[in-house]
This record gives sequence, structure tokens and C-alpha cells, in this order.
Amino acid sequence: MFNGKTQLTRIWTVKPDGVEKMKENAESHTNWMKETHYKEGEKALLMLNWCMEKEKDEEGNETGNTLFVLTEVYETVAGVDDHFKQASETSVNFIPNDLAELSLSLTACDRGKIINSLW
Repeated sequence: MFNGKTQLTRIWTVKPDGVEKMKENAESHTNWMKETHYKEGEKALLMLNWCMEKEKDEEGNETGNTLFVLTEVYETVAGVDDHFKQASETSVNFIPNDLAELSLSLTACDRGKIINSLW
């Protein structure tokens, strides 16, 4: 389905005090993208998902933190480039400074080439 397309994935580990702010951030980010992103052509946004889950350690015990995972799939890398261009031109900041203090880590894969995809 998405083989050969470009995926942006980010995973935030958020402290308990940051969960509500991160939910607000996800909603704001989604609304902005709905209004600004291409639906066709080489810059097309094909899919956007936000999910959250309690973080667990290697033994399966909850840590008290929450993982927020953002996945965006674009027709080509030009869509990701356009995404960051639009964000910089509109001074959009989806991670407010106070949220950055409540987040423990961020893992980013901004321009991944999808190598396998089903349905």
C-alpha cells in the first residue's frame, strides 16, 4: 500500500504532568495539517496517525510515563520537506517550551523510506 512512500515518525516519552498538554499538541498539529497540507501530487499527505500508550520497562512494568507516537506518510520526501517549510514559514511550534520540560526524550525518523507495507 505505502511501499516506496516516505514516512515521518516521532516518538515522545512524556512525564505524567505533560500528558494533557501533549494531547492538546496532537490535536493542534492535526488541525493545522488538515488546513495546510496537500492531498494530491508529490507532496501529498497520505496518512496521519497519533497514538499513545503507557510506557513499559523491559519487564513489562509501567514506568508512569506515556509514549506518544506520530506517524505521517507522504507520497514522496517532497511532502516532508514541504511540511517543515510550512512550519518554519508560519512560526508553528507544536512542542511548546513548557512541554519540552515535561518530555523525557524524542526519537525522530523524519524521512524514512517505507520498505514493506500491507493493505
